[in-house]
Amino acid sequence: MGKKHKRFGTRERILRSAARLYALKGPDGTSVDEIMADAGMTKPVLYYHFENKDALSRQVFEYVRLRIDALEDRALSPEKPPDKKLAALFTCYFRLSRLGSHPLQAFKRMLLSPRNAEMRRDAASVQRAHLEKLAAAFAGPGIAPEKLHDLAHMTSAVINYFVTAGEFELLAASDKNLPARMALMVSASLSKNPGSN
Repeated sequence: MGKKHKRFGTRERILRSAARLYALKGPDGTSVDEIMADAGMTKPVLYYHFENKDALSRQVFEYVRLRIDALEDRALSPEKPPDKKLAALFTCYFRLSRLGSHPLQAFKRMLLSPRNAEMRRDAASVQRAHLEKLAAAFAGPGIAPEKLHDLAHMTSAVINYFVTAGEFELLAASDKNLPARMALMVSASLSKNPGSN
């Protein structure tokens, strides 16, 4: 067992290993044996904590979603003005994507898993909740209520770009100011007159 795992409990070690491998190969391409080898444990330990691989996958989905939510919550702290929230959020995803952060890729691959219909069904509700969270985070003075929906969708599109570009290593050569420039472009688009395109 590697030193990297010693500070985590058994259940979390399994979840972390599964998330890391799901990010690389997706849930369908990852075996229970691979997960347990990565965690430095045997199969019976997995079945003590999880009923089966599908139950493990549901827990990994939730584990990864909660980690991403925590990162977003820090970036979207209420005391920041909207443009600073955008810059902080985009910087967070930009950095994670440049590092090849496994929570983002694991989450994406789990949502796209052809075998897991339950997670695909959950994807729509997760996306709706994410858009609502983004709209709520930007609500307040300076943003017209009718623009919140647009802002949430534009923000989500930039996040998806960073996740996808990171997966294909397209961000490695990008300069660190890209998230701030993207935030400025999204902010500027909100200041247009309501009737203009």
